[in-house]
Amino acid sequence: MTRLTFAKPNNSSLLHEELLEIFPAWRGTLVDLPEPVGGQGYVDPLLRLETVGNRIVLDVPEGADVQAVTAVVNAHNSAGLSSNQKVDERRIQARAAYKQLTALRGMTPDQAEAWVEANVTTLTTAKTTMKLIARMLVILARAGDLEDG
Repeated sequence: MTRLTFAKPNNSSLLHEELLEIFPAWRGTLVDLPEPVGGQGYVDPLLRLETVGNRIVLDVPEGADVQAVTAVVNAHNSAGLSSNQKVDERRIQARAAYKQLTALRGMTPDQAEAWVEANVTTLTTAKTTMKLIARMLVILARAGDLEDG
């Protein structure tokens, strides 16, 4: 293994994904995992990544293209989100939207209008409210409330 060290703001999960996208063989060997875990997973990965603050330490296979690895690290944007972090972010947004939906569900039409008057004050809040309304319509349509008249 060759050890490479970099100093750069980072998102270790995203950087790991970015490196494995360019060097997929570094994932290791895909195997069937024993019960109770089950499914498949990678063992014996050829990439080891550690980060502490802005310090990035990579252990890569001997003979790896150091220039290519350096290019990936240099292109890395620490503000980005990994695929798992994107899922987590969507869950957080869904929870927030659900809280708003349940609050609106208990309102009378007049209370809902007052809520709009109080909360829709900018283009951004108007878009957020329209998305919320669209979400409610989709939920209603899927529940059959609109079809059954």
